[in-house]
Parts: sequence; C-alpha cells; structure tokens
Amino acid sequence: MSDVTITNDFNLAIPIEEEDKILWVHSTPISKEVFKKFYLPLSKAFSVLHAEQINMLSGPKIAAYLLQDVADEMGQGDLIREGFINEIRRITNVCLLTDKGWEVWPLETAAKKKRISADNVDEVTSAAVFFTLNWHGLPKIIRKRMIQSTAEMHNWSLTSLSPMEWIDTLPKLTPEESSPPETSSVPH
Repeated sequence: MSDVTITNDFNLAIPIEEEDKILWVHSTPISKEVFKKFYLPLSKAFSVLHAEQINMLSGPKIAAYLLQDVADEMGQGDLIREGFINEIRRITNVCLLTDKGWEVWPLETAAKKKRISADNVDEVTSAAVFFTLNWHGLPKIIRKRMIQSTAEMHNWSLTSLSPMEWIDTLPKLTPEESSPPETSSVPH
C-alpha cells in the first residue's frame, strides 16, 4: 500500500470478518462544515490522543470512546453522540457479498438486518473517528505518512473511489466462495 495517494477526499475501506465472511466497510470523510460544528471536542480529543501517546496500533480501537469522554467532560456528550457519531455512521456503508454479487448498504441498515455485528459497527466507527481526528489535527506534511502507516498496519485501504466504484474492484465471488483477501490483493 505504499503507493497509495491520499487526496483531501480520501475514503477509508476496512475489511471486516463477519461470520467467516469478509465484508468491506467504506467510510467517506466528514465535510469541513461538519468538522467546524464539532471542532472543539474533536481538537481536544486529538490533543488527549497524542498527549497520552495513544498510537496508531491502539488508537483506532479506542478513538470513539476517547472522543466521547472528552465531550462528556465538556458537557457536549449528547451533541457528539447524536450529531458527530451519527454523521460518521451516516456516511459509512457496508459492501456485502450477496447472492446477487456485491451490494452497498448503509451501515445502519446492515446493522439492523444483522449483516454486521454491533461490535464491528463500533470498531469501524472508532476507526473513522481516529482518522478524522488525525486528518483534521495533524499538519499536512505529517498526516499523509501517519495515515498511510496506520492503514498498512491494519490492512485497510485508502481510496478516492465511491462505495459503488469500490465494489467493482472486489473479486466477483459467490458468498460461499468468500474468504479473506491476501494482503497483496487488497484494492487501493
């Protein structure tokens, strides 16, 4: 993945194992307007993340919890939960392999229909929060390296493709043939 080019509108694609099948979660970055609405709790959470030396290995797992704690201390917990976290989930889709091939479902729909577990929803939400905190918090010269390293470490992809374009890059398999892709075959 070292050849990944990150633009200002990168999308995060995360492979998730769900009931012995691989699905992909595709998350679009938050808009500048959304960042501006929540900038203070996001900036404080970014500061805590780095002051506590929470690294790129554990950061994606706990970033949503950290943000919620910071927002609760500021008296903005409900705003983050009902506004920002809901926005992250709204702009996140699940790419599912069905009998008809790959389909794109909104994250909440996939969760309600039990195609993705609540634990996996929390995990990808937190990963998207981690990327958001670092994308908006780090200087441009540092963030590209940091985000690429984190993606490589977790076998994630950074892409400029939309969810529909993304599924066109995935192997054309039936659900029974689905298995985790090799690291070298992960689409970019």
